[in-house]
Amino acid sequence: DIVRMMVGRDLEAQREGEAPPEPFAVSQTETARQEPRPPHAPALQTSHISSGHAFRNVSFALRPGEILGMFGLLGAGHLQVTRALFGIRSIDSGEVLINGQRVHVDSPRAAQRHGIGLVSEDRKLEGLVPMMSVGDNLLFSHWRAVSSGGVVSKQLHRTRAEHWINRIGVRLKTGVQQPIATLSGGNQQKVILARWLEAGVKILLLNEPTRGVDVGARKDIYALIDELRREGLAVIVCSSDLEEILEVSDRVLVFAKGNVVAELAGATATEETLLAAASV
Repeated sequence: DIVRMMVGRDLEAQREGEAPPEPFAVSQTETARQEPRPPHAPALQTSHISSGHAFRNVSFALRPGEILGMFGLLGAGHLQVTRALFGIRSIDSGEVLINGQRVHVDSPRAAQRHGIGLVSEDRKLEGLVPMMSVGDNLLFSHWRAVSSGGVVSKQLHRTRAEHWINRIGVRLKTGVQQPIATLSGGNQQKVILARWLEAGVKILLLNEPTRGVDVGARKDIYALIDELRREGLAVIVCSSDLEEILEVSDRVLVFAKGNVVAELAGATATEETLLAAASV
């Protein structure tokens, strides 16, 4: 149902008393793959996970401060892997480990308890609540942070929403109460990203993160993804857009017919090698 599919529910309140963070840089940034990878233990690890006919025996490790690209042609199974990791579809076999501990993720709520957030490829169906305001959409995953005894503090709600709107550069005409349906696709996507940042996730799954957004918004979103990587988030960018995968990825897993058919270093991957691997 739509509640289960919606990427946004309650998480425990946290980060109270923090100093306001610096704004995200949206100018020129070095790509993540040009920098040495941190020697951290995996934040997320899978061992031979399978789900029906969608994908089979998928194994990988994702570390904090790393962007893992997943690339495939239509129906290759890569988008279904992230949906399974978020609990939208079932994992039939294999295991998932978060910070070295085996976990059972059977719902979006369970995924969020383990610090996992998903930005769906279908923003309008699974990402937005179109009848709500920008502020309400942004705080949809973290109501407890702005409420007490079930009553939402309007002042705290506005303060938190404005904090993220300003930090990631969402363009508004009438403030955080503006209906989210009136925003451009790029600004809507920024609000969904900010929702997970407010919720404090440590593992961020991005399915087709710049689908349906303009060139300027794409650059802003790429800069934001890179900044999140620098801040220590573990990020998966799952996309069928070759330029996107090559732009952001440290490593790339290539999918075909539900299987991982290649793993390429982001610095050496090319459009030709990715397409050749994906076309088997």
